[in-house]
Amino acid sequence: MQLPATHPLRMFFKFMHLLSASVWTGGGMAVLVLLYDDRQTCSGDELFAYNHAIRSIDDYLIRPAAAGTLVSGTLLCFLSNWGVIRHRWIIVKWTVTLAAIAFGGICLGPWFRELAAFTGIDSLSAHEASGYLRLYHLGVMFGSLQTVVLLILVLISILKPDCRWGRKTVANPRGGTGGSGENSRQEPAGKRGRSVTRKLVPLATVLSAPISPP
Repeated sequence: MQLPATHPLRMFFKFMHLLSASVWTGGGMAVLVLLYDDRQTCSGDELFAYNHAIRSIDDYLIRPAAAGTLVSGTLLCFLSNWGVIRHRWIIVKWTVTLAAIAFGGICLGPWFRELAAFTGIDSLSAHEASGYLRLYHLGVMFGSLQTVVLLILVLISILKPDCRWGRKTVANPRGGTGGSGENSRQEPAGKRGRSVTRKLVPLATVLSAPISPP
């Protein structure tokens, strides 16, 4: 189903979709950089600052951008001729985006908040705490995986590597391709083969016919 929409409105939602996807992906990369700096510091104050910066990026950039990507992408499907279930690559993007949002809200977000809570209690000894180390390695591993998934989704949006469900190209026996015959080229009426019918005349009739003088 395609909803009526003007061209500027579609361009606005396309801009919002690109902006949201960029912020979501960029926020994930920024978190990975801060997690790397987290292990390089020996200062408790710096450790506290890094983990609270990670929590702020997740709360104020990644989560709103993820929601904006999903909403703007859905509206673009309804406001354009792409459709929602017409193309496989759109269905893949829908499924993976929903899974990434669910995983980020259920796992990654709480893990980053717990890291910040650890450094808020005792920032100097947080590096030696087994719970902190476990959460840190989970955040690095799955944060990197989610960032790679987001980059793959961006690549799918650019390449659009699929066609419509059920659309198959049928070879035309006259050298082209076509479907049920609606779009196939029709030969002009004057160029079609004409059948010639000959009437057989009995031999006796031919012999009895008078011969006209020259």
